[in-house]
Amino acid sequence: MTDDWILISAPTPKKRSAPKTIPIPVCRRATSLEQPLKRGGRPAPEFFRPVSLTTPPTPTARQWGPEPTVDAPVNMPQDSSKPKSSRHVSAPRGCKAGSLVARASNIPRDLLARWMILINTVGSLSSIWQEYHQSPQFETHCQRLLEKYAPSTLFKYINTLQCIYSILLDFAWNWKDIGCHRLSDLLQIAHEGKHSEWGFGASTAIKALRWAQKLLMISEWQSLYDPIVNSFFNPSNHERRESIPLSLFLVVQWERRLLMKECSVQEQVILGGFLCLLWGGLRFADGQRVSLKSLSWCITALRGSCYRTKTSRSGQPWAIQARGFLSHGSWSWVAQWLTSLDIIWSYPHDTPSESDFLLPMTHGDGFSCPLVPMPYSQALHWLRYFCTLPWKNSVVPASANPTDYTLHSLKTTTLSWSNQLAQKGLVTEEQRHLQGHHRQGSMRLYSRDDTAGQLALQDTLIQQVQGGHRFVTPLHRGSQRPIQEPAVQLERFKKGYQTYNWKFFEFNNATTDPILEGIPASHDPTTAPQAMSESVESSGSSSSSSSSSASGSDTEEVTLGDAEELVVARVTRIQHMMLVTDDCCQPKWNDQHFRAACGARLPRDNCVFDTQLNPTFGMCRHAACFKRWQQVSALGE
Repeated sequence: MTDDWILISAPTPKKRSAPKTIPIPVCRRATSLEQPLKRGGRPAPEFFRPVSLTTPPTPTARQWGPEPTVDAPVNMPQDSSKPKSSRHVSAPRGCKAGSLVARASNIPRDLLARWMILINTVGSLSSIWQEYHQSPQFETHCQRLLEKYAPSTLFKYINTLQCIYSILLDFAWNWKDIGCHRLSDLLQIAHEGKHSEWGFGASTAIKALRWAQKLLMISEWQSLYDPIVNSFFNPSNHERRESIPLSLFLVVQWERRLLMKECSVQEQVILGGFLCLLWGGLRFADGQRVSLKSLSWCITALRGSCYRTKTSRSGQPWAIQARGFLSHGSWSWVAQWLTSLDIIWSYPHDTPSESDFLLPMTHGDGFSCPLVPMPYSQALHWLRYFCTLPWKNSVVPASANPTDYTLHSLKTTTLSWSNQLAQKGLVTEEQRHLQGHHRQGSMRLYSRDDTAGQLALQDTLIQQVQGGHRFVTPLHRGSQRPIQEPAVQLERFKKGYQTYNWKFFEFNNATTDPILEGIPASHDPTTAPQAMSESVESSGSSSSSSSSSASGSDTEEVTLGDAEELVVARVTRIQHMMLVTDDCCQPKWNDQHFRAACGARLPRDNCVFDTQLNPTFGMCRHAACFKRWQQVSALGE
């Protein structure tokens, strides 16, 4: 029976196959790396390695002034058992690399160093110093405190604080003595010796100390707000001295000098800058913060923007009419001034300058090189010098004393003129707010245009002066008799637009301003002033001749009828000139139906009628409404 059995061999484990060999990676090298290096070509750009937020910063020696550099690679400890990998943590959205460095670069390095020295002298009095002085990025954090201030403001405050600290050391005091009665003693000495070697007064010292107390969070300096300290701000009882407006005679003579060929380039730059501040309603400091590359030249108007002003940190737009009082052609004093600026800025300089100011510093018969902003003292000297009209050989008519004028007189001039026209209903309060760049609610913000009203006001000023109106110069807010102004005789300068190859400005394709079509008498510069002057000469002859020159648009002619009296109606804050009509659906007043001259459909029952313009409201800018107003005004004269 054993033969029936089949012998089965013992089970043996299956042999596992040997693991496959891992191919050794071959690092291929670019053929260009095998070639010898040669000199020449463009330099390689700098490489900045981003620092990981998980990396502990390496301690570095603290330096005064410049920010710590972060372009050196940081050595990260790596575990040999784990594959090496690099992790990049992106910056928060909206933050760009080097944004802090770019902002801090606007502040001089020596000013940053003085700021850090000042913080360390204050020491533990400051909550900022207590919480952050052990941080490796302490200088960077302290520099962030200065981001929103202009370099001129920082220089004034830091310099004053350093002077105060040196005085404290002379008296064997320190910053802790600011919080006691010794502060009042120090302020009294500064108040009595404002013009001494200290170089500052009590009010300046208080402002600088309060600025440092707020910025560095110094709780022990709360005595800076005590009544005794506030008493140093109380003005004296004498009457405040204010800047008087420039006379019309001076403004016309400056414009005339700019249009003459004998005017030098230096005179053109300075006089043009003064006239730009005057017509733009700008302060001197505002004009020294205008980027020249942002100017927009449209032959009939010049637009620009101040990137920082006394009341605005986000930009302030402005615009000026180009033709002025004397130009009756397309070439104006603004064009002549811009060509002079183009000449001095296109000249090659060894050290490039930032073109963010209207008035450069003068040196002899020219300008300093490189071009730098003109200081206030030099600008005041030139203003009073030009008020004497040194180029005139004849006797200058007596007017205000040149020493009575200041640089703020430029801003107050057009506001004073427009106030006199507002009494006649020719200028609205809204236009005056726009000319002076005074804030007026959110309605203007959403209108998206802060210059149209300004150009309209300037256009009215020019028309009134060319029509024979003369302004007076008030004194002491009208409490005294106005200055006796010399007689003004307007000349006519008519010159076509000159072809000029602009090198610094990008004005080679300049055209007329399209938005000025809605403003009366702001049309084609070659024909508008001539038509306007003809209407002024014949304003008393017929109403048709005066109305024909009021608008240069291509709109359909509107029949205005007989000009018996002015009838004005409004629903909102815009006043329309009204005409008698037979349409019973139109608004009714004094047993007659009226329609708007511009064609606007006014509600029948909600209109407010009047027989004169209300200066608190605006006037319709449509050409037909303006024609009607000019027609009735001509008959009234």
